[in-house]
Amino acid sequence: MNNIFHCIDLQEESLEALVAHQIPHWVAAPKLTRLVTLNGELFTQARRKPSTLRLIRNTPCIADGVGVLALFRLAKGRRLPRIPGISLIEALFRVNRYRFFLLGGREGTLAKASTRLSARYPGSIVGSHHGYFSAQDWPKIQSEIQAAKPDIILVGMGFPRQEVVLKTLEAAGVCGLGIGVGGAFEVWAQTKKRAPDAFQSLGLEWLWRLLLSPRRITRFSFVVPYLRLVRKARERL
Repeated sequence: MNNIFHCIDLQEESLEALVAHQIPHWVAAPKLTRLVTLNGELFTQARRKPSTLRLIRNTPCIADGVGVLALFRLAKGRRLPRIPGISLIEALFRVNRYRFFLLGGREGTLAKASTRLSARYPGSIVGSHHGYFSAQDWPKIQSEIQAAKPDIILVGMGFPRQEVVLKTLEAAGVCGLGIGVGGAFEVWAQTKKRAPDAFQSLGLEWLWRLLLSPRRITRFSFVVPYLRLVRKARERL
């Protein structure tokens, strides 16, 4: 367990400090910075699958889930802030100086999300493309991204595909900040609702999503191995 904790670069800044100080540094860097929104499911996958760990090792991460915070507190004695990915991105839109490229989601959903975000933050969206494309389509999409010169690329394809796409853009020399956003485009398109404030404050957004879509229960198979991790972490105290 020590190895994975050593490989994960979990940010200690608050959301406000991240937006004010660290994000501008990443955006201005000469190569793409991939920021991972880390939750319990992804953490457990990374521990069990070397291919998943390779995608996030030594890459900046924010703690998107309370489970991750609990593990780091128990195993490393570090109290870290919880920063939901969608909250961070909305804070970046409010800065009102970044240019965004949206990649992922269904075509109709992405169009709605782009329209709503553009209306709320005029001039912020410099390009978009849905996530249902083939390998043959990719060179054209990559060229569109490079031509748009966004400061921030939001990729909503689910893990690990969104991280693979961002890693590909990094290898191609694309600059700026890349963030995997999962299903956030559906929230911005208003085809799905974000969890109420009470669920958010308790770190139970995953439960809200499960209540809305019970079929997602198979995605929570990480819970049992996660609880084993917690038990091992407690034994170290």
